[in-house]
Amino acid sequence: MTTTVFTLTQAYASEQNGNIPHIPPVRVFSTESGAYDYLVVFAKNRILDAFQDCLRDTLEGEGYDIEDLNTDEGLIEQFDHFIDHKSNVDIVNLLVEFEGGDFNFDISEHPTQSLVEMLENADLVEINGIKFSSFTIDLNDEECAISCETILPNHTVKECNIGYTALTDAVWNSSTKYWFVTDDHESYHVRTFNLVQQ
Repeated sequence: MTTTVFTLTQAYASEQNGNIPHIPPVRVFSTESGAYDYLVVFAKNRILDAFQDCLRDTLEGEGYDIEDLNTDEGLIEQFDHFIDHKSNVDIVNLLVEFEGGDFNFDISEHPTQSLVEMLENADLVEINGIKFSSFTIDLNDEECAISCETILPNHTVKECNIGYTALTDAVWNSSTKYWFVTDDHESYHVRTFNLVQQ
């Protein structure tokens, strides 16, 4: 079995709510090979939304008529045609290229798992440089929770619970080390974890 290494430095919410939440760097090490639907959707949205100039150059290089790329409607239409003829690996690799190498994916071509399933099934999860041997996301409750156990030498995680309404609703604040969580009714902060020196 090959090892899948997945690095995500920011996550985009769905087009419906229009928010752009950020999460701390997450690296997932798994012996199960597979590209993930979440990554492909994220890559498509990220490429289209944030890299339109670069995308125009890419499409023109692929032989698309530049006249068709001068309007947003034309660009999106040509982009959809362009994406339809690309594999998932090609799409994610384009994201890596546009991001300047900040994203690191080692994936196969066929999406098999959601982001949640990937995290729950991973052999090891690393968040902000802290490695967790278990990573559980409970999506059954109204307020979901993440619980982790660390394998970081000389440290233990006393508690790691994050309450949120959806993974993409949580915004990471790197200065306070809090997640900023919003839903339809209220916003609140939750501490991510409490490291205890042994």
